[in-house]
Amino acid sequence: MKNHIPVLLLALLVSCTSKKPSIVEWRGDDRNGRYHESNLLKTWPEEGPAERWFLEGIGSGYGSPVVENGLIYITGTIDSTAYLHCISTDGKIIWQSKFGKEWVEL
Repeated sequence: MKNHIPVLLLALLVSCTSKKPSIVEWRGDDRNGRYHESNLLKTWPEEGPAERWFLEGIGSGYGSPVVENGLIYITGTIDSTAYLHCISTDGKIIWQSKFGKEWVEL
C-alpha cells in the first residue's frame, strides 16, 4: 500500500490542475441552458444563417450532436441499426460504429 501513495498523490495533483473540460453537464455547467459565449450575433439575417455544409448517410434520429475537441458526435438509425458517427467540423465522416438494433414500435 505504501508504494501506491505516490501514484495516488500524483493522480490527485494532475486531476486538480488539469484544464477545465468543455461543457460536460446536461444543459451547461449550471444545468440551466445558459451558455456564456461571446461574439454572437445580436440579430439574425432575415433569410437565416448560411448553411455551411450538408451531410447524408448518417441515418435518421432524434439525437442532439455533441461537439468536443473539434469533432461532432451524433447517433443515427440506418436500416433499423443504430450507429454512432464521428464527423469533422467540415462535414467529413471520420468513423461510424454500430451499437445495436434500434427499437421499433410494432
